[in-house]
Amino acid sequence: MCPCVRRAVRGGDRRSLIREFRAIKGLTAAYQPLTRGELGGKPVIVLTRGPGSKTPVHRSWQLWHDLHLDLAQLSANHRHVVADSPSHYLHKSDPALVSAAITDVVRSARTSTPLDATLKDLLLPGAPWTR
Repeated sequence: MCPCVRRAVRGGDRRSLIREFRAIKGLTAAYQPLTRGELGGKPVIVLTRGPGSKTPVHRSWQLWHDLHLDLAQLSANHRHVVADSPSHYLHKSDPALVSAAITDVVRSARTSTPLDATLKDLLLPGAPWTR
């Protein structure tokens, strides 16, 4: 019998798994989720696809929207923009929105100024889901 097979039969692999599990557990023991505003003033724009034509809005979309809003609020300098497009691939369905958001985040990070408050107004006039 091959020595590697004998070691596996005797539990050598099990000990390795236990050591790896303990190492990972130790590394992640201090993990704490971020709270609102914890990113300080770092610019964050979260883009969310639109709800589509369903009326009323589907509950799963509303939950996803709320999670995205929570993500945006990790920074004091944030925008949460809901696109008109219901497509998951916003970079294809609304490239102007995506490039405007990227440009605004880069500008804000380089100049240490707030995100442009007009981004949502310029691109999504009257959108009820934009915050």
